[in-house]
Amino acid sequence: MLAVPFDTLKPARSLESAGFPTQQAGDMAEGIAEALTELATKVDLAALRNEIAADIAASRADAKADIAGCGTKLGQTTRHYARTWRCCAGT
Repeated sequence: MLAVPFDTLKPARSLESAGFPTQQAGDMAEGIAEALTELATKVDLAALRNEIAADIAASRADAKADIAGCGTKLGQTTRHYARTWRCCAGT
């Protein structure tokens, strides 16, 4: 995340002129400055979007492979039971 430069003196003075005590105005301005350092940028969001897209693609590929494996196992099981049924029915 990109640190956004924030001048705490200007909002602190505005808060003081609005009637806030000096200490409270300064603390509020510092809190705002700290919160702004936690903001995600467009680049951060784009990187996250790409990471999520890659995770989804990998999950989709895994699911397709799992489904293909189930189809193979189902076919083998069906053939086994068909042979067993033919063997038993012929007796």
